[in-house]
Amino acid sequence: MTNFQRIGFIIAVCALIIPAAAKDKIIIESRPMTVPIQVDGNPAEWPPESLALEKDVNVSYAFQNNAANLYVLFQFNEARYVSSIEATGLTLWINNDGKEKNNYGLHFYRKTVPAAELIRILESDGQTLTDDKKKEFMSRPQYMIWASDVINKKGEAIPHPGISGGTFRMAKTPKTVVYELILPLALLSDPGAEKKWDASQPLKVGFEWGGLTEEMRRDQAANIGDQSVRASGGATDLGSEISGGGGEGAGFRAPGSSLAGMRGIASKYKKYDFWIDLKIFQSK
Repeated sequence: MTNFQRIGFIIAVCALIIPAAAKDKIIIESRPMTVPIQVDGNPAEWPPESLALEKDVNVSYAFQNNAANLYVLFQFNEARYVSSIEATGLTLWINNDGKEKNNYGLHFYRKTVPAAELIRILESDGQTLTDDKKKEFMSRPQYMIWASDVINKKGEAIPHPGISGGTFRMAKTPKTVVYELILPLALLSDPGAEKKWDASQPLKVGFEWGGLTEEMRRDQAANIGDQSVRASGGATDLGSEISGGGGEGAGFRAPGSSLAGMRGIASKYKKYDFWIDLKIFQSK
């Protein structure tokens, strides 16, 4: 083969490889919202053809938007990938520089609050509550509410200037778990980013759920500690064992308190995530 033939062969191979690589990046487009959507966890208002599928975790998702808000449907099609989402919630990580980095996100979750806190939240959202209504709320000690936070890369809640968080609802069927979200388009812009979001360009969006929350870790550690005391018959000082204190039996690890036990717990509540490129529909 001559040098000219070799060059021609290399060019031909590259021509085949480059388009294949380019196809790996698929941009998901948010559809224009043509009918009102009730954020209730019911996917009936979403046409089946609007759903994309992440095969690795068997999750379907779709986006619609109007001039003010982005609507998101996130549907688990297989129970084994749900993991601990009811405890951890669902996080949307948003990055406008095209990188899969967890710098800025929106965390959607459920939490339990006392009645007085619920009243404070409702009034801060602009609702006017009569004394009778407050008494009705106070008749129960606590309530489960749907909450959302803007978060930084450490998962800490941060304020977003002049914008409140989004809302969501979750619903279960025998075969699926559905999250339906609504968030102001302005929340897609990271206030701390050096490069501001250009709405005409795709965003890198990551979905994340599952894993162990800090509260769950503390509870499991406490349970393991209790198991250690019971297994040792209470004859040794757990504090000195953990700290590595001297003496016979120092460093003793009772059954159930091993690192393997913690790993087993972590594997039960596995964390999942995947990233997409999202193009927001721009009305003309």
